[in-house]
Amino acid sequence: MAVSVRRPEKYTIAYLRGEQMLRRLDVRGSHRNPTTASGATWVVATHKHRWTDTHADQVAYEPPDVATPEEMESGEHERVFNEFCTECRIGFTGKWNDAPLHLQTELEVA
Repeated sequence: MAVSVRRPEKYTIAYLRGEQMLRRLDVRGSHRNPTTASGATWVVATHKHRWTDTHADQVAYEPPDVATPEEMESGEHERVFNEFCTECRIGFTGKWNDAPLHLQTELEVA
């Protein structure tokens, strides 16, 4: 899951196999499908990508199973992550930690 410190309401959750993107959810992101697919466009809107042999991960669709209102809600990152895992048939048994929403200004070296 990638969350920007500057824009925590716009984030991405990805399901990878090695370096191959199998599924990706872009929340409040922008995307345009290739014209050989549907040519559909999303502007600051939630959409999912699913791997296909024809288009790799370049084709997106509107997810019916993930609700993201215009404004980010409290607890949204965890809720949407769990919805994404359910859709991908991933059983998450770990402990959820919210993404740190502060800028890192220095790096500790051990």
